[in-house]
Amino acid sequence: MQQVGIKVAAPYFPDAQEVLEDIGRVLESGHLMNGPFSDQFEQEICQKWGVKEAVTLNSCTTAIQIALSYFGIRNKRVLVSTNTYVAAGNAILYAGGKPVFCDLAPGGLSPGAKEFEARITRDTVGLIFTHVAGIIDPKYLEVKAWCNRKGIFLIEDCAHAHGARILDYFVGTRSHAGCFSFYPTKIITTGTGGLLTTNDSGLAEYARSLRFHGKAERPYEYDKAGNDWFMNEILAVLGVHQLRKLEQFIERRRQLANFYRTYMQSLRRITFFTEGEGKSVYYKLPVLLDTAEALNHLRKYWDTQYGLECEPLYYPPCHMQPVFANNPDIDQFQCTEAERILPRQFCLPIHLRLTDDEAMEVVKSLERFFNLDN
Repeated sequence: MQQVGIKVAAPYFPDAQEVLEDIGRVLESGHLMNGPFSDQFEQEICQKWGVKEAVTLNSCTTAIQIALSYFGIRNKRVLVSTNTYVAAGNAILYAGGKPVFCDLAPGGLSPGAKEFEARITRDTVGLIFTHVAGIIDPKYLEVKAWCNRKGIFLIEDCAHAHGARILDYFVGTRSHAGCFSFYPTKIITTGTGGLLTTNDSGLAEYARSLRFHGKAERPYEYDKAGNDWFMNEILAVLGVHQLRKLEQFIERRRQLANFYRTYMQSLRRITFFTEGEGKSVYYKLPVLLDTAEALNHLRKYWDTQYGLECEPLYYPPCHMQPVFANNPDIDQFQCTEAERILPRQFCLPIHLRLTDDEAMEVVKSLERFFNLDN
């Protein structure tokens, strides 16, 4: 069979000509950093999402690391899901803390309060909650309430969740900090880049200082150990334009997610994950196959017959990654639910360039696979 080559992710710039014109203005101005487009991007984020402060940065990892440093985690423990990118654990280490990887709630993509409670100790100071795949997790609100009861900070890893809503508010706006990624595969992209959102003016001021080598208020003085962590003006141009298309992008992703749910109802060997109250945005659309062996077969089938990647979200999970599993300073725990669920999880293609015909071909390919894999 001829390969169809459906991509699992692809950036989308519907207003490329306008973007290029604004990039030309930046180049003509000679103002390539910390300029008007960076300010505009931050201001429009605050206005659209209802948050007090937004700080553009060079990556989501930087945003997490800055927030952790601000909260003072050196030699302290920070709870985090094992089902997330290694960047969260790395940021904890770079900020001088110790990541504590927590298991998933049964059948879910994230830990709940019970799973975090199982790992808390006297020197636990905070928690990073990942909004996996841009899907609102049913356990998030109980985790948020649990953090309040325990008196620990809550950082939202919103790398997947631009414009997602929990109840009637946007992710990253009702916790101590929200951290966003604009990597090329994300819902909106600046190529590389990140953002920190917060209602804590002290944290925002701290982030703005650290992103430019720890610059102080007085000219030519630096009072913190920072780095060149700012987003340049050309990337900020992309951010401004992408943000203005965000609701359009989300609507199309939601259409595709509903398309898959509708046309895959008869595929009994595939399960969609339960969602909580709010508005999911589907950076990815993870599903669960009945066995890990079947997923290995599907991976080979898609690769040879369709040229299509059978992509997991995160596997192996963080607690199994050598960078953490081989670190004697990190407490080692089993995460049995993650090890049970994640070897059976993969993502359906979902992005702005994907057509309905291509999505239907994905569905038909699964039907053909299940007819063969009996």
